[in-house]
Amino acid sequence: MASKRKHSKVWNFFDSVDEKSAKCKYCKTVLSVAGGSQGNLSRHLKNKHPAALEETKRQTNESRQEANTPQIIGPQQQVITSFIQRPPAAGKAEKIDRQLVRMIAKGHHALRIVEEPDFKQLIDDVSNCPGYKMPTRKTLSNVLLPKLRDEIVGSVKEKMELASAVCLTTDCWTSLANESYIAVTAHFIESEATVMIACEAFVEQHSGQNLCAFLQKIAERWSIENKISAVVSDNAANIVNAIKTGNWPHIPCFAHSLNLIVQKGLREISVVQNKVKFIVEFFNRSTFGLKKLKSTQTQLNLPDLKLIQDVSTRWNSTFKMLERLVVLKDALILTLSTLRSELNLSQNEWAIVEELLPILKPFM
Repeated sequence: MASKRKHSKVWNFFDSVDEKSAKCKYCKTVLSVAGGSQGNLSRHLKNKHPAALEETKRQTNESRQEANTPQIIGPQQQVITSFIQRPPAAGKAEKIDRQLVRMIAKGHHALRIVEEPDFKQLIDDVSNCPGYKMPTRKTLSNVLLPKLRDEIVGSVKEKMELASAVCLTTDCWTSLANESYIAVTAHFIESEATVMIACEAFVEQHSGQNLCAFLQKIAERWSIENKISAVVSDNAANIVNAIKTGNWPHIPCFAHSLNLIVQKGLREISVVQNKVKFIVEFFNRSTFGLKKLKSTQTQLNLPDLKLIQDVSTRWNSTFKMLERLVVLKDALILTLSTLRSELNLSQNEWAIVEELLPILKPFM
């Protein structure tokens, strides 16, 4: 049994529990190996981790190539064989492959990096592993990346199994391409661990029922159905309803709640706020006006700063817009009067803006 384990590449993906069982390194499933049979292990890899099985075959082929490499026997053997490029030992190749895929994943590199001449030259110059054969882009995509993902998922699952409680945060958004997405992040006490466990396209209607079904699916996928202590989200009715339907405690996102409070207060000065927006939009759209404003800033020895446009979903952007307006107040008044624009604020409106800043600043 020990001898077979030693020579079979299948055991690179399992830990021996005892003489009759082994545990998968990826999903932690315990399988029977009674009588020394490794059929269960191979079938498990084929059904659950096909990428790992492909890697096993690749390692086996490399080992065979190494075994079949001709050896020159004689007094000059050391000199001659030093020029023969042999495939590295399977374990060493696996280590290098893992480092390569980690570099690509962590550095957000394109898979085509392995096709770039400079990168190939870099690998060729690595002298600590002569004969190392770089995996193709297809191997990276179909074998090594899925393998790394399986390993990381297994590791995260193992950590969450030890956590007594898990808190989720979730949010939905629409991309510039008008595609809807939903993300779920898990938080648990394990050196203050935070892990994004889902970020997927969401093509269903954003109803409370559909969102609840998605959250339940994610919870089941990560085996945390009975560990969720709370779910944090914004105050949108559909996601709040989804969380309540799932019988999870809901905690409103503090930043979103704060935004709603401040936005409600800003309604009292909506007329002034809208006039400020029009001023900012004017200079953003008028090349001549912006050039004139910059010239005036230089004449008044004011910093070369741009006006800021606020975003309705981010109240602090309104504060930044008003704050920048006050910094450039003198330049704006002079420029707008020169352009004979009717966009300028009255003295009373300027006073409102200036008095509003110290009120909003503590919320930053």
